[in-house]
Amino acid sequence: ADLLAINTELGLALETSTAAQATLDAANALVDEVSNALDGGEYTIEEATAKIEEIKEMITKLNIPEEAENASDENPVDVTALIVNPGFDVLDDNGNATANGWSGTAPSGINNENTNAEFYYDKVKTYDMYQTINGLLDGTYKVTVQAFYRAGTSAEDYKGALINSTDSLHAFLYATSGEETASVPLQHLGNGAKAGGYNGGTDEASVANGIYVPNTMATGAMAFNEGAYVNSVIVKVTGNKLTIGLKKNESLKADWTLFDNWTLTYYGANSAQTPNGDASGIEGVASDATVVSVAYYTLGGARIAAPNKGINIVKTVLSDGTVNVSKILVK
Repeated sequence: ADLLAINTELGLALETSTAAQATLDAANALVDEVSNALDGGEYTIEEATAKIEEIKEMITKLNIPEEAENASDENPVDVTALIVNPGFDVLDDNGNATANGWSGTAPSGINNENTNAEFYYDKVKTYDMYQTINGLLDGTYKVTVQAFYRAGTSAEDYKGALINSTDSLHAFLYATSGEETASVPLQHLGNGAKAGGYNGGTDEASVANGIYVPNTMATGAMAFNEGAYVNSVIVKVTGNKLTIGLKKNESLKADWTLFDNWTLTYYGANSAQTPNGDASGIEGVASDATVVSVAYYTLGGARIAAPNKGINIVKTVLSDGTVNVSKILVK
């Protein structure tokens, strides 16, 4: 059922793709191959699982426009379409905004009206939310996300922003490909402080005489709509694979992370831009999180009491809010 569903998705992606002709031909061949196998029952469960991953990569390739092959520093190409759910506006069956496409720690809240997402300190102490994109062209990319980190209370954070302190900035934007990780701390909430506020001070926090910062997801969205809080990192992709995400390893009382509007830009294989950012803030930090629950599922999504023979899905929830999903094979 999973293979049939994603093969159908591949066929739909073909209908609107502007990829190079060679990619279109390869995708058509893959659709035909999988369709014939589904009709004839020619795949084992293991082979079908591998085909699902191959189709995911092909869907990514179909979303790469043909002009990306000629991308350069002078002619960058927007490939944000390769990110699944970059604006948290994918809806579930009940019409609610979701974080579908993102793995790791689930956001503690997603605003239905503004479709932005947050990690709030009293619900999630540390986090690692990420997405892996397969099938990319190798070369240099810029990853951006509109986001801010409130280091403590609004007043405390504003003081840190005024002196340009990074000591309390525990939240990072990161991008990883191969063995290299580029990372930058998210901007202080106070970096976007505005005279009169974004909403006239309503639902905003006063940090100085007549100066306000967002204090709700709605007013944060207003700041994003005015172009505030853009964070970016340059990364070199090798092996056609890139992982992007947000990570915080340290807990700080009253902190808050709000984020939305991811983008991805390709500068080609010969870009002169240099990957930026020190990844030391997110690497090599031991986690004291413990396992809260473990659940098992069939490939079809049915929950089971214990792993069955064959491939099973395992969902593990940790005390810090991290959710890990993996596959295990029971012989």
